Amino acid sequence: MRQSIVFLAIAMLVAGCATGSSVVMQGYNFGAVDKVAVVEVTGANGNRVAQNEIADRLAMELFKRGFNVIERTQIENVLEEQDFQATDLTSAVGAVEMGRILNVQAVVIANVPEMGDRIAMTAKMVDVKTGSMLWMGEATGKSGRGIGTVTGALVGAVAGGVTGHQIDDDVGGAVGGIAGGVAGGVVGHALEPGVRDALRKVIRKIAEGMPSKLARVYR
Repeated sequence: MRQSIVFLAIAMLVAGCATGSSVVMQGYNFGAVDKVAVVEVTGANGNRVAQNEIADRLAMELFKRGFNVIERTQIENVLEEQDFQATDLTSAVGAVEMGRILNVQAVVIANVPEMGDRIAMTAKMVDVKTGSMLWMGEATGKSGRGIGTVTGALVGAVAGGVTGHQIDDDVGGAVGGIAGGVAGGVVGHALEPGVRDALRKVIRKIAEGMPSKLARVYR
């Protein structure tokens, strides 16, 4: 059991790290940018729930920096009304066109090519009027998902082994250990909360270099 606790502690340490970097257009007057829209999030294993959560968290970070952010449901309504395809928003041209329809000064597009043991994310802000890239950031982090699976199986095996031994003889202990290992492995693999927590850290890291309306001009 002590070994299980050690493995669990290692998993928590691995999952706690996120690194990233970003670049901002120098001399651009972000104070003139009133409204921004997070128009599309791609990747994230195609999980729309995850994509929407990422969009919402990016919107929250933008809101913290003084921008007025278009609500996600409003964007989806415009997509439907204008017969816009989600795939059209993955390109800068399509995103800019959507920005013009939404009457915003800038749009944000994000991509999450990896969302598992390793989480990788990129995001960029584009000027709707000129099509110029105003900001781009990237960040990566570890969810500890793989280690969590092993840890869950180990904890389950130990617990199952103890229970099985208490209930029956050595055979029962072995059966209990196997059953506990399988159950523990399933629980360990279902680390959606862990992945979500790591994803939030990645978003916070990528947002560290995000421009602010309050800073106005970057030099």
